[in-house]
Amino acid sequence: MELSMRKSRRRDISFRLQGKTQTDCIAPAKSEPVPRHGTGKKQSLPVLSPSSGLSARIPVLSSFLVPRSEFRPCRVKTETFTLIELLIVIAIIAILASMLLPALSVARKKAYSINCIGNLRQQGVSFMLYNDNYDGYFPIYGMKRDAKDITWINLLLENGGITVKSIVDPGLKAVIAQDKTYGGYSYSGYGYNFRYVGSYAGRGIPSANVDSTRSAKLQEFKRPSEGYLVMDAAKNNGRYDTGNYRVIEYPGSSSGNGTIDAVRHDGTVNVLYLDGHAVGVRVQSRLNPYATLGTNNTINWTGGRRGIEVNGIMY
Repeated sequence: MELSMRKSRRRDISFRLQGKTQTDCIAPAKSEPVPRHGTGKKQSLPVLSPSSGLSARIPVLSSFLVPRSEFRPCRVKTETFTLIELLIVIAIIAILASMLLPALSVARKKAYSINCIGNLRQQGVSFMLYNDNYDGYFPIYGMKRDAKDITWINLLLENGGITVKSIVDPGLKAVIAQDKTYGGYSYSGYGYNFRYVGSYAGRGIPSANVDSTRSAKLQEFKRPSEGYLVMDAAKNNGRYDTGNYRVIEYPGSSSGNGTIDAVRHDGTVNVLYLDGHAVGVRVQSRLNPYATLGTNNTINWTGGRRGIEVNGIMY
């Protein structure tokens, strides 16, 4: 009888599998709940009778039945990227990068400009310390000492209150290696107003004053909040790739004098004034920033040192 029951189950399963493809998957069959033990309810299992060929039913206690689920193995299809799909993904990434890179470039340049203004403010503090230690005088823009050329940068570093990092503009394209010589500090990118602050040579000094090359004293400036002290400057070579330690008050001078650099920060010139405040000045023309910042004997360059300026112009 037990052998007949097993054959019947196998035949029943084989009939169910007929007509189905090999790739079809059968979900687990819904199982009948298992009654609790002791319910007394009886069920029957189908059995083939060997004599009559008809199925007989043998009573079985339902407490011995357990749920049964039928599974059939199925094939799992693995999908991969095609070449066209991969190219489309790469093209989308390239488009997003082209949209983001300009914004990142603008943000980087803005950070350079902010860092530059911070450097100028630190320089302003160092200038004030120098004024206090040297009876109100500003440092000379350049001089020889022990057969060595030094600049105002050397003098500020020696006086303290500033580091080499604070005298190098981070936005400058090319910064030559710094050292404690004239040549090493000539390319830091910050130009000193050497004709009106760092000296006074050839700018109408009374003949009685034999020390015509001396630097200015802070008390000599009538309008320090308007006078330029240091600003972005480059070597006047038309490339704006090398800084200069001094800046002259008119365009077209020799490369050694330095010119205003409005290219470095995309049309903005960062300026440190005589009173110690520093701001960025937006110019109308990058290649001619003097049209905005003024030239020659204007009050911004002299700071009122001569004392005969009228309406911002010295006659």
